[in-house]
Amino acid sequence: MGVTAADSLTVGRAAAGIVVALRPSFAVLMLAIASDWIDGAVARRRPPTAYGTRLDLEADSLLTLGSAIAAIRRGTPGIVILAPIARYAIPPLRRAAPLDRDEVRSDRITGTLQMALFVAALA
Repeated sequence: MGVTAADSLTVGRAAAGIVVALRPSFAVLMLAIASDWIDGAVARRRPPTAYGTRLDLEADSLLTLGSAIAAIRRGTPGIVILAPIARYAIPPLRRAAPLDRDEVRSDRITGTLQMALFVAALA
């Protein structure tokens, strides 16, 4: 199976993470967050691609990292960068194995809380 619409939206979200880091933009951040909801709905309508789930997690992480950088550039204390960086620095957080249901739920909760902080900082 080739690249799906959901995968394309996910890649767009990853790119938005880079844009937000380089040029803090509330509008780009909100579009990227909306694309996360949309790509999930689109992805559930078709069989997953071999890399779709991992791509989604990496795009989310890149958007979170970019948002943290943008928030710092807007005056938020630099400590907010620790959580997004920890995902790449701590080996268990970078594992390739699929996440179980509880880990996915935990990722969603912590990711939502982090993004709420960054949205508030950029608003």
